[in-house]
Amino acid sequence: MEKMDDGLWKRKEKDEVQRPNPRQQLPCRGVQEAKMSSVGKVTQIPSGKVYQQIFEAEVQLVHSLASTRQRAMEHSMAPKDGRKLLMKKMDIREGEMMSPRQRKWAHSLPNDWVTENPVLYREKEIAKKGKAQESENSIAAREVRGLPDAPVPERFSTITLQGRGDYKRRGYESALASFKEEIDQIGMEMEPLIVEPGALLLKKLAESDEDINNLFEKVENDSNLEDYTIQTLLELRDQVAEKFLLQKQEIKELDKTLHSLEFSRADKLKSVLKKYVEIIEKTSYLMQPDVYRLINKEAMIINLALLGNRRALAQLFVNLMEATLQQELDGHRRWQGLVDAWKALKKEDLVQGFSEFMASERIQTPSAVQMELETVFKNQSALQQKWLDHLCTICDLLPPNYSKAQLTEWRSTLNSLNKHL
Repeated sequence: MEKMDDGLWKRKEKDEVQRPNPRQQLPCRGVQEAKMSSVGKVTQIPSGKVYQQIFEAEVQLVHSLASTRQRAMEHSMAPKDGRKLLMKKMDIREGEMMSPRQRKWAHSLPNDWVTENPVLYREKEIAKKGKAQESENSIAAREVRGLPDAPVPERFSTITLQGRGDYKRRGYESALASFKEEIDQIGMEMEPLIVEPGALLLKKLAESDEDINNLFEKVENDSNLEDYTIQTLLELRDQVAEKFLLQKQEIKELDKTLHSLEFSRADKLKSVLKKYVEIIEKTSYLMQPDVYRLINKEAMIINLALLGNRRALAQLFVNLMEATLQQELDGHRRWQGLVDAWKALKKEDLVQGFSEFMASERIQTPSAVQMELETVFKNQSALQQKWLDHLCTICDLLPPNYSKAQLTEWRSTLNSLNKHL
């Protein structure tokens, strides 16, 4: 206020300075000279300091008024005579519904002129409180008297409007830098949580591939492959299939773990965005729509990054499953090659065994066959001799020593011998 009064006086002084001085005259004509007086100095008070002092004076008045009203309220609430109130919780004993004073009222007779009348007592107290209450004018006068007599002393604020703007800008830049740091910190915290399960899966897949390779090499390097049975080869196939099934389960568990980590990352980023909306708003550097626009832009960038992570996880799952299926197909082909080699060895062994069996002396010259042949040859020789002898008997049937019956008998005997031969 004092600053503003100085400004008004200086403005008045400026108006007086701009008036012509009637005592100054032109040197030749005796006419007043229209020349400005140099008495006084024109100055201008920065408006920011005046407004700052007005604001501080108003704040001091408001605080003084609030403290005056608070003291008046505390003074009115405290009883002047120190007597207890009519109803007080401490007057009622534990386990009872009424205080001794109320119990005395309840058991007394009406208008007995001995017991205190509660209605009359209440009316007296209300009237006493009404007399004790102040009027609005007296309250206003008391509040005015409670205000400080001395005005706010002039003081120069170290924070000007430009300084406030710089302060807000620095607060905004600091909040934005902290926001970026927290986003980067979340990424740094999540990176080892993602890398460790991936490295563990690669280790397990390598161990599983090594076990599968050892199972195949154990059979492939065995020189007695033909000694294996088909049941042994089927068991090998089942063991390899179980290994690949475990690999698929590990890949699915990794995919589930990575997705849960991405959900956790999204929740953390969402909480950071909500947190810094309030922090940036408190800096008062940007308007609320600009703050929302800024956070929305950052959220869109984060969403694009999260979507990229989701696509990368899906592509990783597809690549791992394709690689596992390809290895499973290669393993099946490898097992099928073992089965084909085993069948070829078995076939060659069977053919060789059959050839040796057929070339053996027991098959080529069996004793029973030789005896049978000798018997056949003997019987055939005897039949041939008998047949020749029978042919020679035809000479005995020359005429006139033959008959038709003899010729018929001879022919039937010859036919019988031919059948036996």
